[in-house]
Parts: sequence; structure tokens; C-alpha cells
Amino acid sequence: MKTHFKIAHLLVLFFMIYSAAYSQEDSKSTKVVKRTIECDKKLEEAQNLYAGGLYFETEKLLNEILGECKLSKIGKQDAYELLIRTQLETDKVMGADTVFRKLLKRFPNYKPNNNRVEEMYIQTFNHYQIIPKITFSVYFEAISPILKNTGTFNTVNSDFNYETSYQAVGFSRGYGIWGQYNVYKNVRLGVCLGTQDLFFKRRIAYKTNADYYSELNEQDNYYTAGIELTKHFIFKKFSPYIGLVGLFKSLSFSNSKITYNYPSLVYSVSNSNSLNITDQYALEKIDVNTTENRRKSLMFIKPLIGVDYKINNSISLSLNYAYEYTTLSTNNGNFVLEEDLMLKSFYIDRNFKNYNHIIKFSINFILSNYIYNKISQK
Repeated sequence: MKTHFKIAHLLVLFFMIYSAAYSQEDSKSTKVVKRTIECDKKLEEAQNLYAGGLYFETEKLLNEILGECKLSKIGKQDAYELLIRTQLETDKVMGADTVFRKLLKRFPNYKPNNNRVEEMYIQTFNHYQIIPKITFSVYFEAISPILKNTGTFNTVNSDFNYETSYQAVGFSRGYGIWGQYNVYKNVRLGVCLGTQDLFFKRRIAYKTNADYYSELNEQDNYYTAGIELTKHFIFKKFSPYIGLVGLFKSLSFSNSKITYNYPSLVYSVSNSNSLNITDQYALEKIDVNTTENRRKSLMFIKPLIGVDYKINNSISLSLNYAYEYTTLSTNNGNFVLEEDLMLKSFYIDRNFKNYNHIIKFSINFILSNYIYNKISQK
């Protein structure tokens, strides 16, 4: 019986605590609802005062509402809007400008209802331009590599043409993140971090029969970091821009595959000084790590031109073209395989420089805006 009594006592105690907590929470919720209703009534009262031409009383009540009430997004916009209309009616141009900046800073995608506000309000609103101040972006690059031979070339077998150049192959690409800050009158300073994958090959063909060859296929991966300076020219939703980027690249890895297919030669039975092709060796492929034979760090200069399209004042899309230029070679020196492998495949590398045509697409998230009044800045 004592045990049952204790359990019953605990249940009653728990119920009393739960009821008190629920009652307190319900009381808070009721107070919030009442306060919201009171604020809505005050806003409605301010609208009636404005309709009656009592502008000073309207302004006083609206300042009280904005200072004390927790309004909804729509309610807050309506309060700011009505305060601006009131100040314009009483020729408080500077005050209206201050409130307009607050409104557009807090609600950058705000648009006035032309059927509700006066013509003066619309004209004043149209004086303002919202410019991205801080932007965060994610981007993707489609890359077309250009590889130009530099210096002299070495040979392993005089029957092969070692003058040939590297050629882009496959789909070279890059992606990363990018941040910008508007430093002065649509001049933006940016920092980007990303990665690039470049794909290219070099085929050394037999001089008298191109069906026989030795070919290197290579994939180089780089980590990239850059500083960007751009100038934007804003025309409503579209913003063309030009810029310059200083880009640093660090080689992450360089993986290659050598494929070779060449003839088997024997001396002619009729002429001991001449060689005849009797057959071809089977096609062979060898994986090669070329990381140690490539320059680990590279600096690029990248002029660019592009255009932004602003979906709204919170997000935009960007497309640009850039040309990456470097004064450095991508090799530390001539690439030499292990002797037995080099003699078997007849492949030896040569020095070259890498330039890139790049098309970049980015999605930009506008974290902060600068409110620009075209009239007051004149």
C-alpha cells in the first residue's frame, strides 16, 4: 500500500508541475497574440490618421510602432512605407531618405504597390539603386587548354617525330568558391579558391607510317587561389563587367598513361643493310606518375570580361570569359622515363607552356547590399 501511495503521490506531483508549465507557456503565447493584435490595431490606426491628413500624429505613432512592436515582414514593410509617405507629405526629404535606406537594406526585394502609393513615392523609390556589397558564389569552369612547346626537343629513336606538340583532349574543368566585396563605386575586390583538372596528350608518330606511335595521355590537377578586381556597369538587371585576376596554382597530382604501338623491324634477307617491317607489337599501356616531372607552382594573369544577371536583390547569375596566361613553363626540365621503359616505348617529353581559354558560370548569393541614391549623389 505504501508503494502504491508513493507512486500516486509522484504522479499527482508530476501532473501539477506539467500543468503549471503548460499554463505559463499558454499565458506567454496569449500575451504574444494580444500584443500582435494591439500592434496591428495601431498600424491600422496610423493608416486612418494618414487618410485623415493628420501627418504629424501619423509619424509619431509609426515611430512608436517601429520601436516597440514585433511586426511581421509585411507589417514591417507597410509601416516603413507609410512613414516614408508621411514624411514626403510634410517635405521631410532627408527623413524619407533615411527610412527608404532602412527599408531597402532590410528588405532588398521590396517593390511598392503602385495602386496604393502616390506618384511622388514612386518617383522617389526609382531614385534608389541596390548594389551588391558582399557576395558569395559557387562557380564551374569549362576549360580549353592551349599547350605550346618551348626550348629544344630530345630524341630517343630517329625514326619518330619528336617535334610534335601537346593537344587538349577530353573535358578540362574547374570549380570552386568565390567571394566579392564592393570597395568603391561598383569596383569589386574578390578572392577565389578552387581546383582545376586539365587533360591533354602528345603523340609521337613513326615518320613513315603514322599507324605506329608512342602517346602520353595526361591529367593534371591543381589547387587554385586568386585575387580578382572587377569593374561593373549596372543596367537594371544586367551588369557587364571587366576585370583582372592574379592566380596561383599548386599541382596536386599528375597522372599519365603511355600507349605505344610500333613496328617490329628485321634485316632484309636480300639486303643486309635494309630493315623491313615484319609486324607490329601489340598495343601496350603503362601507367606513369608524372607529378615529379611537372612544375609544382605556377602563377597566371587572367584578364576577363563577363555579365551578371540579377534575379532579385538576393541572388544573381554570372557568365564570363577569361584567358589564363603564364610566363612559366609547366615542366622542370625534359621528362625522362626509366631507361628501360623509355627505350621500350620510345617516348621522351619536352618542355611546354600552358595557356587556357575559360568560360565560367557562377551562382552568386548577395549577403549584403549598398543602397545608392542617384539623386543625392549628384
